[in-house]
Amino acid sequence: MRVVAALTIFWVLSTACQRDVEAAYTPAERAAFVPACTQAFGARGMPNLDALCACVYDTLEQTVPYDQAAEWMQQAAKRTQADTPLDDLLRRCYAQSGGATYPAVIRRHLLTTCEATHKTAMEPKKAEAYCACYIAELEKRVPIYDANRSHAEQPISAVVTEKIKEATQQCLPR
Repeated sequence: MRVVAALTIFWVLSTACQRDVEAAYTPAERAAFVPACTQAFGARGMPNLDALCACVYDTLEQTVPYDQAAEWMQQAAKRTQADTPLDDLLRRCYAQSGGATYPAVIRRHLLTTCEATHKTAMEPKKAEAYCACYIAELEKRVPIYDANRSHAEQPISAVVTEKIKEATQQCLPR
């Protein structure tokens, strides 16, 4: 299950319990959202992202009316477009938190694939250095849930494609 879908399910269930009262952000909802969000990332093998999850909730609370946030969650669950406003918010919060190290199995796969591709075009030591740099730059720029899209045969957004180009350019030998 995608992280966004897990967050959406949590959001919908928590708002359904508030039908008789005006829908609004509450301290209790934040206290429930942040660990549920962190757990959703953890279930996908991602590192502890408490700061990212807190950023998402706090940014929603400060800048997005509650009803609109609920609509964003539903859009993300339906995945009617490659990117939703929630995806954009997750990326901003990911960047603010400084990124995160990909799980070891993902790093190994990326490194092996990158080196196999580039060792024929450049000296092996340069290929190794480039690939190590590239993965480090990807981790800063591209959240693992976006990186996983290509393996899940989901569309990669223009935003993510641009971040991949930035990582590549940062690491190319000069």
